[in-house]
Amino acid sequence: MAAVGYYAAPYEVVTRAWVLPASLATTIFPAFSSLQATGSSNRNEELCARSLKSILLMLGPPLLLVIAFARQILGFWLGADYAAQGTLVLQILAAGVLINSLAQILFSLLQGLGRPDLVAKFHVMELPLYGGLLWLLLKHMGIAGAALAWTLRVTADALLLFIAVFWLKVVSWRGFVRNGLQKSAAVVSGFGLLLAGLGLAAQSGWMRESFSAILVLAFGLAAWGYVLDPRDKQIVLSTAAVFRSALAKAR
Repeated sequence: MAAVGYYAAPYEVVTRAWVLPASLATTIFPAFSSLQATGSSNRNEELCARSLKSILLMLGPPLLLVIAFARQILGFWLGADYAAQGTLVLQILAAGVLINSLAQILFSLLQGLGRPDLVAKFHVMELPLYGGLLWLLLKHMGIAGAALAWTLRVTADALLLFIAVFWLKVVSWRGFVRNGLQKSAAVVSGFGLLLAGLGLAAQSGWMRESFSAILVLAFGLAAWGYVLDPRDKQIVLSTAAVFRSALAKAR
């Protein structure tokens, strides 16, 4: 029980990122449902792909930065002793939150298609496996094992959801490619690999922070120039204009 505190704080912090996918999933659920009712399968596929792309681009870099700087974040916030116990937990949970954020879009899609039964069946299948895995990993790895068991469960859940939407022929890999999802995955993966390489190569903290800032800027430029299509860019510019207008009125 004494170790629970070292798990609770990282979990509470990193799961705040769920606000974004949860809000998006709630918003697009009626669209999935109405498009299904009108037989607009191509529009459903496009909406799903663009939603997954948005989640990857908006949550991928921040959560990868949390993984890279988990010790520094916990050390600054709760002290070095806490960081020594909670760093690995925060890193594992951050990876799980990113995966689960993508799964929430697929969960919303299946609900909109009128197939919540599949999600329920998946969870029933996962429960005994998760219980056994949790017991095993807790015994051998402590709270890091609990974090790993949860991350493995949400990863399996996401895979099952992807398999389900492909099996139902709601989405296709060709449709994902057409809407740029693979480009998003490539850019986010490249950012993560460069960040990991930087962590191994950089000796001092200020060097890692400086080069990480450069990587974030490079990611933004790559996302704008390579990933976002004209429609995405128009949405971004329109949203920025709304925020500027709101700030101007607030002043």
